[in-house]
Amino acid sequence: MVEYFYHRGWQWQVVEDKLVEEFKGKLSLEEKRKKVRGYLGLLGPCQAVLEVSFPLKRDNGEYVMINGWRAQHSHHRTP
Repeated sequence: MVEYFYHRGWQWQVVEDKLVEEFKGKLSLEEKRKKVRGYLGLLGPCQAVLEVSFPLKRDNGEYVMINGWRAQHSHHRTP
């Protein structure tokens, strides 16, 4: 599911252009574009994905299945 939204062609360029436009700093346009592409490249592959499903009984006696997902793109921690 994430790959579907992450790799959509024309929207990818729109997002990249918007991020370059909002990038703060005294870098040239090309340097900003390189940094943004690098950051977006880090978001592509997930290093860990967790999926959780559990049943929940509502007050009216009905059971529903709750699904949750978490994707971690980098295990890097900053100081």
